[in-house]
Amino acid sequence: MRQRIGETRRATAAATSLFPMARRDCIIESEQRENTTMGISNTVLQAIEENICRSIGDIRGINMLELGNQELGASSSERTAKQYFEARGVNHTSIDLNGLDGAVVVDLSKPSDRSDWIGHFDVVTNCGTTEHVDPYDAQYEAFRNIHTWLRPGGIAIHVLPDVHALEEYGTWRGHCENYYSREFVEMLATANGYKILDMQFSNNVLVFCLRKRGDTPFMDDRATLISHVSYRKGGQRLRGKLREIGLYPRRSTIKKLQGLLTRS
Repeated sequence: MRQRIGETRRATAAATSLFPMARRDCIIESEQRENTTMGISNTVLQAIEENICRSIGDIRGINMLELGNQELGASSSERTAKQYFEARGVNHTSIDLNGLDGAVVVDLSKPSDRSDWIGHFDVVTNCGTTEHVDPYDAQYEAFRNIHTWLRPGGIAIHVLPDVHALEEYGTWRGHCENYYSREFVEMLATANGYKILDMQFSNNVLVFCLRKRGDTPFMDDRATLISHVSYRKGGQRLRGKLREIGLYPRRSTIKKLQGLLTRS
């Protein structure tokens, strides 16, 4: 686990140029971010904001759904990403199995029963969450739910572990059992009519932004989607006992996870 923490820190420090700067009036002032250590890294936070600004416009007043109740670092004036975005005028909803910090309890491995969320969200963020959704076949439900909740014209921003980094460098080994690739992104976009707005790979992290272009049903070919998710046995499977921890977990969250896995 200590090795995994080190890899996460290196990934956070090195991924400094995933996206070109967006319009200055759309993003949070850089001075506000420089001293903030976050559960989702500063780079990821900036990528989210810049994609929103380029694709939708002003961040204020948008409806955002966050997969996983993401925590911020101790130096931040806001403790969670939900508080961060709400303070900036976003109508923010987070989902998490633990139900903490105002998160709605939703199991991504099951088909959604939230009829009020159909086509509701302008932005859905998936920062290191879907890779922990199991069993393996439930990856289909997770991405179908994202599609269902996103409005036509809305964007989904994903930050996920890359399978090629795992195979070539051993990065993210043991982090999860589901890994992704450019081939997965291209398949997902083609099968569902998404436009790929950004797809970047930096220091073993795959970051991509997809626009839902029409009000069409999600792909019905479950086998094709599943076959493009790379399964590697032996990673963390949370089995509903803990929040979806994300790619940049806090030390306290890692200790909780270690304890839960020891008792399992």
